[in-house]
Amino acid sequence: VETLAFRDVAARLAMLLADHAERTGHVAGDGIVLDLERTQEELAAEIGTARESVSRAMKQLKAHGLIRKRTGMHLLLAPPEQLRAWARGGG
Repeated sequence: VETLAFRDVAARLAMLLADHAERTGHVAGDGIVLDLERTQEELAAEIGTARESVSRAMKQLKAHGLIRKRTGMHLLLAPPEQLRAWARGGG
């Protein structure tokens, strides 16, 4: 069962990733390649949560197909509009 608080962290992370993808990502097929250049700890500070919550949120985003591949700090993401739609509850 997904708690509201956890969904809030995942939604905030999805919005943050969408913003970064639009600014610095590169189109690759049907997704966006993003070199994040941030640790999970830094991401956690940006969205106001603990590193462990970012780790769980990343797993949730991957399970929903929003993070399609993750290698270190390199991510293959769904398009930013899809990340935002999911974060708003429409995905």
